[in-house]
Amino acid sequence: MIGVNTMIVQGLALAIPSNIVERFVARRGKPARRLGVTVQPVDAGGFGLLILEVDAGGLAHDAGLQVGDILTGSRGERFQAPFDLALLLESGTGSHLRLDVVRGGQPIICEVHFESAPVGAGVG
Repeated sequence: MIGVNTMIVQGLALAIPSNIVERFVARRGKPARRLGVTVQPVDAGGFGLLILEVDAGGLAHDAGLQVGDILTGSRGERFQAPFDLALLLESGTGSHLRLDVVRGGQPIICEVHFESAPVGAGVG
């Protein structure tokens, strides 16, 4: 795998995969959709993203996502890696996104509604 090193945490090097960098460059640095959460990878009977923070007034807040929720995928397609959420947000072209979430051990669905089409929606 080819990537761009971003940081080293407790001796573990983290890198952004080259395909993510390529998409960023193709958008000419313009921002993609942003959910407004801080997440941490966790094992939730499979890969998941634990929500640590939700930006007040952000898309995640408006969709009802909460600290402690675990994002597991979208439309039954499970996340496999930390970058899957970013890829999903970047590749989305519709006005909403359905996220599979585990809250308090129970699966739920959250609908994120976008106000307008994202910058670079036709990329990748």
